[in-house]
Amino acid sequence: MVSYAAWFSTLTSFIYYPAIHELAQTFAVSIDKINLTITSYMAMATVAPTLSGDAADVLGRRPVYVLALSLYTGANIGIVLSNSYAALVGLRVLQALAISESQSRPALVQFLEEA
Repeated sequence: MVSYAAWFSTLTSFIYYPAIHELAQTFAVSIDKINLTITSYMAMATVAPTLSGDAADVLGRRPVYVLALSLYTGANIGIVLSNSYAALVGLRVLQALAISESQSRPALVQFLEEA
């Protein structure tokens, strides 16, 4: 499961690209605004590992990892059910915040060694 979760961040960002035109039509916004959801995802994915790393130092890696996967799952369900552009942007940010924790390779190795 941990290995799959490390792959989710890459999958989440790249699987989104083919649907850009359809998303623009569905939410009745320009393609530039849909591109903003990608930019916000990448920006949060850049900053979030520092936040989750600090939380893991205080709370432990396993609780933070479980919380991150739970938030990621919830964000994905929210994205599927969203019907407004603002919700889409917010949930994409939450999605990046949650799953970027899994991109920290040393943390994953330590997680597996502790098991």
